[in-house]
This record gives sequence, structure tokens and C-alpha cells, in this order.
Amino acid sequence: MGRRIQIVSVCGAGVATSLMAKMNIEKIAKENGYNVTVNAADVGTAAGMQCDVYVTTNELGKSLRLPSYNKAKVVLVHNLVKKSDIEEQLIPVLKELTEE
Repeated sequence: MGRRIQIVSVCGAGVATSLMAKMNIEKIAKENGYNVTVNAADVGTAAGMQCDVYVTTNELGKSLRLPSYNKAKVVLVHNLVKKSDIEEQLIPVLKELTEE
């Protein structure tokens, strides 16, 4: 495994959906050999969190107001609880981050 990648899963309230996404992201990372730490947050709190990647929905991505100094990647998915949707968008970003 390479360097540890910090990920924040973001939903509207930071409770149920982001926690389900967190579990799926952890499974995806493990299955593909990536070393990650995943936190769940609501859209307001997430912008102030330090991470390498934010994972959220297309709709909430518009509400995610990141400061200009925040260079984290934002992965947008159609369905935040569907593992295949997350995997399809997240794996290329994880690959890119581990090759840096």
C-alpha cells in the first residue's frame, strides 16, 4: 500500500448517507489496495476539513464551497450509496494521487 489518502464523504446532514458512503469507500479502497482514512461530514462542515478527496453527489457538489487554498479533488457521483457509482469515479482519482 502507498501513502494514506484522506477522504471525506459529504451528504446534506452528515449522518446516514455519508456514513453509508464511508463504508463503501473503505471497501472499495481495501479491494483495490489503497490506504485510506475516510470521514463523513455534512456539506457545511466538510469545506473546513483537511483531506485529499471529497466524495459527494452532483447536487451537493454545487454547495461545497471550498476555500481557494484547498487543492483537494472533488469526486462527484450520481448516487452516494451505490458502490459501483462511487468506485467508477473514485478509482481513477486514487490512482492519480498514488502516482504523484
